[in-house]
Amino acid sequence: MNASVGFMENGMRNPIARMQKEINRIFEQIENKKQVNLPSENPIASAYNALIEREIKQWGSYKEINQHLTSSFSNQKNYIGDIQETLEGIRNILLQAENDVHSTEDRRFFGQELAGEIDQIVSSLNAQDTQGHYLFAGTKSDKPAVKEVNGSYSDNGNQQYKEVSVDQNRMMKANINITSAFSTNNDTRLDLLDRLKKLSDEMKQGKPLADYQDHINALLEPTENAINSIIAANAELAIRIESLVSLDEDQQTKIELHENLSQQLVGMTEDEEHKHINQIIDLYLSQEKYSRLLSKKYEFNIWQTIR
Repeated sequence: MNASVGFMENGMRNPIARMQKEINRIFEQIENKKQVNLPSENPIASAYNALIEREIKQWGSYKEINQHLTSSFSNQKNYIGDIQETLEGIRNILLQAENDVHSTEDRRFFGQELAGEIDQIVSSLNAQDTQGHYLFAGTKSDKPAVKEVNGSYSDNGNQQYKEVSVDQNRMMKANINITSAFSTNNDTRLDLLDRLKKLSDEMKQGKPLADYQDHINALLEPTENAINSIIAANAELAIRIESLVSLDEDQQTKIELHENLSQQLVGMTEDEEHKHINQIIDLYLSQEKYSRLLSKKYEFNIWQTIR
């Protein structure tokens, strides 16, 4: 949870406690005279209860969406973590292969290892969720993110994002783009994978180091750049997950407060309801204003930068 959320909760604790004490006092007074707020008996409380129930259902729907989204992000993070680990393995292979102390058989082995790592990356990029949707294909989630034609790799999805409503007036990207980490030309060709595959083939053929020494040196920098891009993507998903956890807690608190308020309205006279609801509204508005002031910086950091 971010600092602004904790600070707001601390700032609101006393006024809420005072309001709860007053609510409990009123509730004790009417405890033995409870009545069902039917429209014919008490239209004000009935209408307000209908509004409360609608908002509770809406927040409940958002909670279900956000929990599904959190699970999806965790799944994406696992695959991205595998890709990062594989890329770091490729970097180690390149560093070993550029050393001229290795035999031809060693280099053939390096070539086989490199080919296996490339296959692992493609497999992770084409990962699917439990519904069979491809996680990293952008909005074209019905197709594999990467395709291979005649030994050449290309982006089979797109660079677009799907957005999901996670709260009132808040949207969040539901996917993340990582295939671009393997393109050095900013197009659909995943030329880093192509170049790595070519190097793998040269090493497996037992060619002398002099034939591909320059290729190894030229691949070190783009491989490092790909690692950094994958790390950044993983960090962004972590921020999204943290934001959703904080939002889920906030929505659960609202549900519980509204359910409590609905129960507290039972048995009140119309005058008591007016007074009680106005107190709640005044407290809510003051908290909203206070919340906006306190969270302005974090609102930008968490929600605007991840859109």
